[in-house]
Amino acid sequence: MSARQLARRLVIDAAVLSGADARARARIERGETPGRCVRIALAHGTDRSSIDAFRRQLDWAAERFELISFETFQKLCTDRAFALRRPGMLFTFDDGMLSNYEHGARVLEDFGVRGVFFVVPAYSMLSGSEARAFFKASVQGRSAEGELPMTPTQMCELVARGHTIGNHTRTHARLSIVPDAELHDEILTSADQIEQWIARPVDTFAWTFAWDAISPRAYQIIRSRHPFCFSPCPGLVQACEHTPKLIWRTNIEAEADLRLVRFMSSGLGDEIWRSRREKLAAMLDGRSA
Repeated sequence: MSARQLARRLVIDAAVLSGADARARARIERGETPGRCVRIALAHGTDRSSIDAFRRQLDWAAERFELISFETFQKLCTDRAFALRRPGMLFTFDDGMLSNYEHGARVLEDFGVRGVFFVVPAYSMLSGSEARAFFKASVQGRSAEGELPMTPTQMCELVARGHTIGNHTRTHARLSIVPDAELHDEILTSADQIEQWIARPVDTFAWTFAWDAISPRAYQIIRSRHPFCFSPCPGLVQACEHTPKLIWRTNIEAEADLRLVRFMSSGLGDEIWRSRREKLAAMLDGRSA
């Protein structure tokens, strides 16, 4: 463990042991619109070894949040008369790994909730050694089991079971460095392919890699096709304010222990990311932060 990782762990442990996370959640619940606040979790692989930890996360979250599907989130964003009984939590997964289909989706269903799975068509069309090679070269995820992708047929099955399939670029590209001439292919051609597979519109998009791995032109093209744009940047979503623009996501992997889950879900880490959220929003709107 590096010095930075150790320092981070000590901060998290201290916050949880002191009850600071519970106090932070209580402030959200006492806020003006707690029923319109949503914590959106961002994860990647959900291999077999992470199942028990993921179940513990959901057990904990179900007692403190209203676990919601994208359909409910969408209603929150479009119907101002609609509100939850308490802050919500939506689970999203990047890269379209087979482990998400085999394990992640089924664990969510055991809790009566559905997730959003962002897929990469170029990866989804591969199998065997070719898929593994693509994963290592272009995706670099966390799960050995997740080195294989879910198939288009499996995507259709997830949709039939109530889950949402989203666009994660055609080749898992870093949009901040993709030439403008290739953005159409990475974003719109990707959406066309996914819609052909699942036979319904793809309303959701999530860009890859870091919080700032996107350009204003890419964002403009995303918004032309996808009403909901998810960013890999932590923050609490106020549905009435953020949508249909930037939607913050907090990285909480399926294998994370409860101390990290408690810290990140409480919003204690949001303040650290405030300047990045402001900088990102300003950059994509063509303003100075």
